[in-house]
Amino acid sequence: MAEGYDAMAGTYAAWAASITGDPRDRMVAAVSERIPAGSRVLDLGCGSGLPSTSVLAEHFDVTGVDLSEAQIAENRKTRGG
Repeated sequence: MAEGYDAMAGTYAAWAASITGDPRDRMVAAVSERIPAGSRVLDLGCGSGLPSTSVLAEHFDVTGVDLSEAQIAENRKTRGG
């Protein structure tokens, strides 16, 4: 599975951004409504951090974990770290 996500790391963000009515948006909203701002959140399968992890990080102390090293590298490029 990691190899598959590694292989598509460069194109995944564009593909994901093209989804209309992405259910992740509803899930992020539901989580955000249920836990206090500033809470620690563990995002398993965070990928490159876009879009969900980034939105969560606006309100929470988020730690992202992903099995794809290429997706984590994309996250670091986006964040400048």
